[in-house]
Amino acid sequence: GETEKTFAVTIANDALDEADETVNLALSEPANATLGTPFGAELTITDDDNPPVVAFKVAAGEKGEKAGTVEIEVVLTPVSGQRVTVDYAVTGGTAEAGNDYSTVSGTLNFAPGATSNTFQLTLLDDVQDEPDETVILTLSNPVNATLGAKDFTLTIKDNDPPASTDFKVYGPVIVKN
Repeated sequence: GETEKTFAVTIANDALDEADETVNLALSEPANATLGTPFGAELTITDDDNPPVVAFKVAAGEKGEKAGTVEIEVVLTPVSGQRVTVDYAVTGGTAEAGNDYSTVSGTLNFAPGATSNTFQLTLLDDVQDEPDETVILTLSNPVNATLGAKDFTLTIKDNDPPASTDFKVYGPVIVKN
């Protein structure tokens, strides 16, 4: 006389941020009955894990003017099961684009499972004695992640000697006491 039965599907809880997943369930090979319609169902497992945080590995650093290309590291924690992207760009500082560094911007892509990525900033060595200068790099527009430390300040250490003044004396010098 029974007309209904249930069964349990055990779902394993993981800590990996990932897209919702589906499981196809189907009835087959009935005994003493025929399959009705629908004989299958789709079970959606909704992800309940927080998205990872994308951030600069460190908040600040310094390099000499002669450093050339500087590698800037961005990290993702914890690992994600989804592709993560984040934009980066120079957003300020006291250094001058084209004179002290080559401007840079773009998008970093983290494949599922990746936790680190880098981009490069090129420093330009000039011959001008000047105070140390800064370049501020900023992360923005994360996809499948949230922003952590979004700013990185690079101090460019000047390597030029101070200007010197030479005095030339023409003719005799008379010193009186």
